[in-house]
Amino acid sequence: MKSIFPIFILFITLNYCSKTNGISRGFKDAAKQLKATLDPSVNPCQDFYAFACKNGIKNFPMADLQQRIMDSVQRKIEAFGANETLSMTERAVKKAYDLCVSAHDAADVREVFTKIIHKFFEPMGGMPAMMKPGKWRPLNWNKFWEIVGELESKYKISTFFSSEIDMDNKLFVLNQPELGRGRDLLVNPQFIAELDKYRKELIDALRTFASVTGFPVDEAHLVYSITRAVQFEVQLAMALVPEELGKNMKLQNNYYSFDAFTKTYPSVQWHSYLESLSGSPNGTYSSVDTANVHQPQYIAFVSTVFAGDQWSQQTLVNFIALKIFQQLDEFFAYAPIPNLLKFHPKLEKRAILTESSFNRLDNGRRRCVGLMNSLIPLGTGYIYIKSIPEKERLASIKDAEMQTDLVVESFLEMVDSVGWISAEGKKKVFDKVSALQKKFGWPAEIFGDFKNATKLDEHHKILDEFLRSKQKCWFETVLFLMEAHKDVISADFPESPTVVNAFYLPETNSLTINYAAFNPPSYRHDFPKSYNFAGQASTIGHELSHGFDDTGIQFGPDGQLTGCTWDKCGLLDQNSSLGFAQMAQCVIHQYSRQCCPLKRGNIRCTNGERTQGENIADLAGLQAAYRAYRKYIERTRAGVEEDRLPGLEQYSPNQIFWISYGQNWCEVFDEAQLAWQLRNDPHSPSECRVNQVVQDIYEFSRDFNCPNSLPMNPKERCRVWTSDQTKKY
Repeated sequence: MKSIFPIFILFITLNYCSKTNGISRGFKDAAKQLKATLDPSVNPCQDFYAFACKNGIKNFPMADLQQRIMDSVQRKIEAFGANETLSMTERAVKKAYDLCVSAHDAADVREVFTKIIHKFFEPMGGMPAMMKPGKWRPLNWNKFWEIVGELESKYKISTFFSSEIDMDNKLFVLNQPELGRGRDLLVNPQFIAELDKYRKELIDALRTFASVTGFPVDEAHLVYSITRAVQFEVQLAMALVPEELGKNMKLQNNYYSFDAFTKTYPSVQWHSYLESLSGSPNGTYSSVDTANVHQPQYIAFVSTVFAGDQWSQQTLVNFIALKIFQQLDEFFAYAPIPNLLKFHPKLEKRAILTESSFNRLDNGRRRCVGLMNSLIPLGTGYIYIKSIPEKERLASIKDAEMQTDLVVESFLEMVDSVGWISAEGKKKVFDKVSALQKKFGWPAEIFGDFKNATKLDEHHKILDEFLRSKQKCWFETVLFLMEAHKDVISADFPESPTVVNAFYLPETNSLTINYAAFNPPSYRHDFPKSYNFAGQASTIGHELSHGFDDTGIQFGPDGQLTGCTWDKCGLLDQNSSLGFAQMAQCVIHQYSRQCCPLKRGNIRCTNGERTQGENIADLAGLQAAYRAYRKYIERTRAGVEEDRLPGLEQYSPNQIFWISYGQNWCEVFDEAQLAWQLRNDPHSPSECRVNQVVQDIYEFSRDFNCPNSLPMNPKERCRVWTSDQTKKY
């Protein structure tokens, strides 16, 4: 590989921090942060997570990082002056934010709820559950499916399907929805008590809603109606293909001619649904000639539901109404209505109002800035990035680029050491990595130089209509911004730079790190490199490795499925694929067998099958980051180790690397939250992401001199994307 290091030497040696008594501020701050949670009384070879996280964990700042960033954006928005020169986008964010704050400060709860009824329920003839028995009248089925399509198209409220239309390729893609409760809670008998609690909370919420709006609810009818709607949701959940069984992309792509598709699933009024979904009342969607059905068995179930009479249309409409309530959770902050999403801290991935949920119990202003981040993500992102000094933000980006180059080189060396991959397979891995798209910080093409906002405003041109309007109603503003959302997001940078996140997309073979992630506990430019490589470089390695986990390995350098046979797709030849399967099975077995992290309750163990992709990425990514750190020391510092941290002199820089990684995952979850995560999240809980990762890495046990008998130095390890566990650094 061509060396990239000389171009970084000048940058690396620049000093951005002051020193006192020869110790930089960055080193002092890093030491203070590490000491805040470190518990030296715990043997790191026995329980490394407890060693890194036990002391003072409840005060650890990671949980507050996202909120601190949003608070800074809030302060900037509120500081905008009437005479200040602002871009059109910034003015639109300011106007929407002010309307939101005003609404929260002086909300007429009945008026807001009445508007919800007029906008969403009147087209359905009302919500049957809140009407007197026999008063609701069934809809024409074409009208029913028009409503379903409109909810999904305009407001991303998925009910029976999760769909999209690709007009460029004349393609209709049909997928199963994501239910707000998670499949396990709805179908597994050990959660029957939680399911009944969910049902009762829905009834309480609807009872309060009806009381506020003046509906004379029939109590028995309300209870029966919501119970039937929940029963339907349970049956829908039983038909869903579990996530861990839906990772074979070959079997998830089933193409039909559109005519054959409508004949195969005849009980749905597809033309009405698609007309509304596409927003084309004149039938322009008719150019669609192909349907791609991702879960045929689920779609067949839905078609059967609408062909039979087990479920009345009244129950189906009540189910749709509950989905509307869950998407419009923001408006229930006005009244003492139970949180409809209590069991599910994150809304559906397709939902728009996702990021307001972390502000659900905070004050109105925090809720409002969270909503701006959801509705106008690049608007708040621009405000945030613009507030960072140019020198600081550019230094962080250059650091990320340097780390990425070292991580990529290290990962490819790891792959080259693997004996079960053929030479042809290794070349394909190298080619895919070479084609990787790297996106750091923010969408530079849209944000420009932060002086000329022409491209930013062009991207948000639909907001000019809102800005010029005399709109003073928050409810209508939210609906407008929800409908406009598809026009203000960026396919190249799909999240706001304010979101603390990094992600890999196999369909584009791209790695993205939002600027918000360039903060402690993952990174600070003047912190020791051991700290930064453990946090940020391990994140880079993690996301890079997703290109080669159980899902990513099915995609080629161009983001297309590759090497497809009758039963699977994959980058590797058959023998190499068998080696990959054995590697993945080791990870699956280990995570399921060790039963991390709960010791009691209905569900205690990480599901190794469900979490295998994230576990593979954790293991490969951290190893690549460690090797990258050692390359940095050898090449940039000529092998001279970094200074030890004040007050932590007993720990070598290598040990600080591991401690920093462990601290990166310090967090406090109660048992209910952990149980939810174990049921639904593709990530393992934090304790597992530390202990079960480092125990598989030889260099960790070597750096801490762990005896063979202790848990962090097991006799058997899963070797993930490497066969070389003994290289000396």
